[in-house]
Amino acid sequence: MNNKINTKNKIIDITVDIIAREGLKNTTAGNIAKNGDLNKSIIFYYFKNIDELLYESLIFCIKNTLPILNDNFTDYENIGDYLSNSIKNIIEDNKKVIYLKVILSFAHQNIFLENDLKELRAVIIDDLFKYLEDAILYYKKIPLTNDEIETISSLSITTFNGLGILLLSSGANDKFTRNWDLHSRLINDYIS
Repeated sequence: MNNKINTKNKIIDITVDIIAREGLKNTTAGNIAKNGDLNKSIIFYYFKNIDELLYESLIFCIKNTLPILNDNFTDYENIGDYLSNSIKNIIEDNKKVIYLKVILSFAHQNIFLENDLKELRAVIIDDLFKYLEDAILYYKKIPLTNDEIETISSLSITTFNGLGILLLSSGANDKFTRNWDLHSRLINDYIS
């Protein structure tokens, strides 16, 4: 039983690494098998198709990364500090940066995909949106309508996604953090 779990986890780890390094389009069964020194048939023993493997890889990354955003809001004085520190907590962990690249790759690519993977974007966006909305509601000092909260959250997700793909993929983690800090301060100024 442990060997089965270990093999399945190994396939997911290899898949995550390939997505982070080479992008979704290069995450094929052949490439996974080659990188893991595996036979392609073993991949389809554990996963009925490549979409199922990609889905499980994404869920693995979400479970290991996004809960950081569920920090106790009382640990921070304002939403700017909360947003900035949440991202810094991810960026400081090399493994979580890889997971974040995978999450952002799915969020970015699934805007355009027409196959079964398009629903994966909703999985990512729903989680991020909930964390952002909870944070805004906790920290807001002026009355905001639901539409305003939704607009701020959507803008944050778009900024996070766009900056992440552009900067994290090129290894510019510090630049991403600086830009996210600026975005966080702007949100903080707006809701204070």
